[in-house]
Amino acid sequence: MPEANDVLDQSAQSGQDTAPASACFWCERPNTDLEDDHVFPRAIGGTKELSVRSCRRCQTSLSQAESALSRKSTYAMHLLEAGPRGRDRRRDPASGQIAAEYVLVPHTLGGYNETALKAGAGECPIALPYVEINVTDSLLTCRRRASEPSEMERLVSTIERMLAGKPDEKGLLCELSVLTHDLGEIGKDPEFWPRIVLDLKGHLFIRARNPEEALKFMSAFTQYLRAGVFNDYSRWVAGPPIMGSTPHQVMIVHDRYLVGRAFAKISCSLSFVAFGEHAKELSRFEILRSYALGNQAEAWEG
Repeated sequence: MPEANDVLDQSAQSGQDTAPASACFWCERPNTDLEDDHVFPRAIGGTKELSVRSCRRCQTSLSQAESALSRKSTYAMHLLEAGPRGRDRRRDPASGQIAAEYVLVPHTLGGYNETALKAGAGECPIALPYVEINVTDSLLTCRRRASEPSEMERLVSTIERMLAGKPDEKGLLCELSVLTHDLGEIGKDPEFWPRIVLDLKGHLFIRARNPEEALKFMSAFTQYLRAGVFNDYSRWVAGPPIMGSTPHQVMIVHDRYLVGRAFAKISCSLSFVAFGEHAKELSRFEILRSYALGNQAEAWEG
């Protein structure tokens, strides 16, 4: 690397001042509360053996970029089989989860199952509990889906706790996310019904084709909830498992700028580990560092 060698020689002769040892590598602000920031994100297998000293503020900002790379980008699909498992799986059931907009698979008893995927878990999707209602049918046919009744009870108790709270100043009891992503061919299938789902983090969301369908669903769901029908498991049926190699429909959406920041972070910090303070004289070092922190978006091509 002639360019690097030239810089090393020039820096050694110039005796330039360096940032204080207690300064954050990224923002260079003096900070006594510094931690080891992985050169390679832990979510893609990095360890603290390669790290730079960073303040909490910068780590929080950089973690957004790392999450986009490891959980939302196309690379996240590779991590399903080859990536490390979530490091907090004992405390956080959602650790390692791929942040897909949806993961849907045809259910053996009809409709489309809501599932989740985790890095390092291989081909073992996790079934999410959900309730779906055919709002185009005058009978408002309802289906409950979960790996076991206790999961369905968890979903119902979560929504009951939300509705049992006190209204705010606007008279609202709670808020639910409504997802209306384009489901492609699945969205055209009459077997897809709007539903309410409990994710791995214990959060509820509604999935529907459009806001109007979501409102019809919530009205029907509330009627079922008030009637107490979800507490009756006399008609619960354990269907056959979804067979291996069954195709799953997955949609992931990521911000290329955030993913670019993750690569800039790796490149910049790795050069510092290799060359120390001399790395700061390398061509484009400061541009990379600024880009990693969320600045100079126009500099990515360079």
